[in-house]
Amino acid sequence: MLSYDFPAILYISSEARELPTRILNYKRSFRSNLNGRGIYYNPARDSLLFHSLPLFEKFFGSNFTSLADRPDRYQLIDQTKAIEAPLFLAINFAWELCITPDTFKLLGQPRNIILARKSGPPSNMDGYAVDDIIRALGPGAETTFGEHITPPRRVCRMAFKELIDSIVSFLGLR
Repeated sequence: MLSYDFPAILYISSEARELPTRILNYKRSFRSNLNGRGIYYNPARDSLLFHSLPLFEKFFGSNFTSLADRPDRYQLIDQTKAIEAPLFLAINFAWELCITPDTFKLLGQPRNIILARKSGPPSNMDGYAVDDIIRALGPGAETTFGEHITPPRRVCRMAFKELIDSIVSFLGLR
Protein backbone atom coordinates (compact mmCIF):
# COMPACT_ATOMS: atom_id res chain seq x y z
CA MET A 1 0.00 0.00 0.00
CA LEU A 2 1.15 3.52 -0.65
CA SER A 3 0.23 4.49 2.88
CA TYR A 4 -1.49 2.82 5.73
CA ASP A 5 -2.59 6.06 7.36
CA PHE A 6 -6.12 5.87 8.66
CA PRO A 7 -7.92 7.21 11.74
CA ALA A 8 -6.18 6.14 14.95
CA ILE A 9 -9.58 5.48 16.53
CA LEU A 10 -9.70 2.24 14.53
CA TYR A 11 -6.97 0.87 16.84
CA ILE A 12 -8.69 1.61 20.15
CA SER A 13 -11.51 -0.90 20.57
CA SER A 14 -14.28 -2.62 18.67
CA GLU A 15 -16.78 -0.07 20.03
CA ALA A 16 -14.57 2.82 18.90
CA ARG A 17 -14.24 1.28 15.42
CA GLU A 18 -17.99 1.34 14.85
CA LEU A 19 -18.23 5.11 14.21
CA PRO A 20 -15.35 5.53 11.70
CA THR A 21 -16.27 2.39 9.83
CA ARG A 22 -19.80 3.67 9.44
CA ILE A 23 -18.98 7.34 8.74
CA LEU A 24 -15.62 7.08 6.93
CA ASN A 25 -16.48 3.83 5.10
CA TYR A 26 -13.44 1.91 6.39
CA LYS A 27 -13.88 -1.83 6.61
CA ARG A 28 -11.71 -4.87 7.23
CA SER A 29 -10.52 -6.02 3.83
CA PHE A 30 -8.09 -8.39 2.13
CA ARG A 31 -8.47 -11.23 4.67
CA SER A 32 -8.16 -13.89 1.98
CA ASN A 33 -5.25 -11.99 0.37
CA LEU A 34 -3.36 -11.61 3.67
CA ASN A 35 -3.79 -15.09 5.19
CA GLY A 36 -6.75 -14.11 7.37
CA ARG A 37 -5.32 -10.82 8.64
CA GLY A 38 -7.38 -8.03 7.13
CA ILE A 39 -6.58 -4.34 7.24
CA TYR A 40 -8.88 -1.34 7.25
CA TYR A 41 -9.46 -0.07 3.73
CA ASN A 42 -11.60 2.61 2.09
CA PRO A 43 -11.51 2.16 -1.71
CA ALA A 44 -12.69 5.73 -2.31
CA ARG A 45 -9.69 7.12 -0.40
CA ASP A 46 -6.94 4.50 -0.42
CA SER A 47 -4.47 3.49 -3.11
CA LEU A 48 -2.56 0.23 -3.41
CA LEU A 49 1.10 0.20 -4.41
CA PHE A 50 2.85 -3.08 -5.04
CA HIS A 51 6.65 -2.92 -5.06
CA SER A 52 6.99 -5.75 -7.55
CA LEU A 53 4.95 -7.78 -10.00
CA PRO A 54 5.61 -11.07 -8.10
CA LEU A 55 4.26 -9.49 -4.89
CA PHE A 56 1.21 -8.24 -6.81
CA GLU A 57 0.63 -11.75 -8.20
CA LYS A 58 1.03 -13.35 -4.77
CA PHE A 59 -1.49 -10.93 -3.24
CA PHE A 60 -4.11 -11.86 -5.86
CA GLY A 61 -3.13 -15.51 -6.23
CA SER A 62 -3.01 -15.16 -10.03
CA ASN A 63 -0.43 -14.90 -12.78
CA PHE A 64 -0.65 -11.53 -14.55
CA THR A 65 2.43 -11.83 -16.76
CA SER A 66 1.35 -13.68 -19.89
CA LEU A 67 -1.55 -15.33 -21.61
CA ALA A 68 0.74 -17.94 -23.14
CA ASP A 69 0.00 -21.55 -22.18
CA ARG A 70 -3.16 -20.51 -20.32
CA PRO A 71 -6.09 -20.42 -22.77
CA ASP A 72 -8.58 -20.88 -19.90
CA ARG A 73 -7.17 -17.98 -17.89
CA TYR A 74 -10.47 -17.24 -16.14
CA GLN A 75 -10.25 -20.61 -14.37
CA LEU A 76 -7.01 -19.54 -12.67
CA ILE A 77 -8.51 -16.46 -11.02
CA ASP A 78 -9.18 -16.95 -7.33
CA GLN A 79 -12.45 -15.06 -6.84
CA THR A 80 -11.97 -15.05 -3.05
CA LYS A 81 -9.11 -12.62 -3.59
CA ALA A 82 -11.16 -10.11 -5.59
CA ILE A 83 -11.14 -6.59 -4.11
CA GLU A 84 -13.07 -3.35 -4.28
CA ALA A 85 -11.35 -0.98 -6.67
CA PRO A 86 -8.74 1.26 -5.08
CA LEU A 87 -8.45 4.91 -6.02
CA PHE A 88 -5.08 4.15 -7.66
CA LEU A 89 -3.57 0.72 -8.33
CA ALA A 90 0.18 1.10 -8.85
CA ILE A 91 2.73 -1.61 -9.58
CA ASN A 92 6.50 -1.13 -9.63
CA PHE A 93 8.51 -2.73 -12.46
CA ALA A 94 5.40 -4.08 -14.15
CA TRP A 95 6.41 -4.01 -17.81
CA GLU A 96 5.36 -7.69 -18.11
CA LEU A 97 1.89 -6.97 -16.71
CA CYS A 98 -0.97 -8.45 -18.69
CA ILE A 99 -4.51 -7.46 -17.68
CA THR A 100 -7.53 -8.97 -19.41
CA PRO A 101 -11.18 -8.05 -18.76
CA ASP A 102 -11.41 -11.09 -16.43
CA THR A 103 -8.41 -10.11 -14.33
CA PHE A 104 -9.52 -6.46 -14.38
CA LYS A 105 -12.77 -7.58 -12.71
CA LEU A 106 -10.73 -9.43 -10.04
CA LEU A 107 -8.87 -6.16 -9.40
CA GLY A 108 -12.19 -4.43 -8.68
CA GLN A 109 -12.07 -2.43 -11.94
CA PRO A 110 -9.75 0.29 -10.56
CA ARG A 111 -10.22 3.82 -11.84
CA ASN A 112 -6.49 4.39 -12.33
CA ILE A 113 -3.79 1.85 -13.19
CA ILE A 114 -0.25 3.18 -12.89
CA LEU A 115 2.95 1.40 -13.85
CA ALA A 116 5.32 3.16 -11.46
CA ARG A 117 9.08 3.40 -11.03
CA LYS A 118 10.83 4.30 -7.77
CA SER A 119 13.70 6.08 -9.44
CA GLY A 120 14.11 7.51 -12.88
CA PRO A 121 11.53 7.75 -15.62
CA PRO A 122 9.43 4.75 -16.60
CA SER A 123 10.87 2.72 -19.46
CA ASN A 124 9.58 2.15 -22.99
CA MET A 125 8.68 -1.40 -21.92
CA ASP A 126 6.29 0.11 -19.37
CA GLY A 127 4.79 2.10 -22.24
CA TYR A 128 4.17 -1.04 -24.27
CA ALA A 129 2.44 -2.65 -21.28
CA VAL A 130 0.25 0.47 -20.88
CA ASP A 131 -0.72 0.27 -24.57
CA ASP A 132 -1.62 -3.43 -24.23
CA ILE A 133 -3.78 -2.75 -21.15
CA ILE A 134 -5.60 0.11 -22.90
CA ARG A 135 -6.32 -2.14 -25.91
CA ALA A 136 -7.53 -5.05 -23.73
CA LEU A 137 -9.82 -2.88 -21.60
CA GLY A 138 -11.10 -0.57 -24.33
CA PRO A 139 -14.72 0.25 -25.14
CA GLY A 140 -16.93 -2.81 -25.41
CA ALA A 141 -14.53 -5.11 -23.56
CA GLU A 142 -16.22 -8.08 -21.90
CA THR A 143 -15.19 -10.86 -19.55
CA THR A 144 -15.13 -14.48 -20.68
CA PHE A 145 -18.69 -14.78 -19.35
CA GLY A 146 -19.95 -11.78 -21.36
CA GLU A 147 -20.00 -9.28 -18.49
CA HIS A 148 -19.29 -5.69 -19.50
CA ILE A 149 -16.53 -3.85 -17.67
CA THR A 150 -16.04 -0.17 -16.93
CA PRO A 151 -12.63 0.78 -18.37
CA PRO A 152 -10.23 2.67 -16.11
CA ARG A 153 -10.16 6.46 -16.45
CA ARG A 154 -6.40 6.42 -16.70
CA VAL A 155 -3.75 3.84 -17.52
CA CYS A 156 -0.26 5.34 -17.58
CA ARG A 157 3.32 5.12 -16.42
CA MET A 158 5.02 7.52 -14.02
CA ALA A 159 7.67 7.88 -11.33
CA PHE A 160 6.69 7.40 -7.65
CA LYS A 161 7.04 11.11 -6.88
CA GLU A 162 4.63 11.98 -9.68
CA LEU A 163 2.25 9.23 -8.48
CA ILE A 164 2.24 10.54 -4.92
CA ASP A 165 1.66 14.10 -6.16
CA SER A 166 -1.26 12.86 -8.30
CA ILE A 167 -2.89 11.08 -5.35
CA VAL A 168 -2.42 14.05 -3.03
CA SER A 169 -3.84 16.40 -5.66
CA PHE A 170 -6.78 14.08 -6.39
CA LEU A 171 -7.68 13.89 -2.69
CA GLY A 172 -7.32 17.68 -2.33
CA LEU A 173 -4.67 17.38 0.38
CA ARG A 174 -2.57 20.27 -0.98
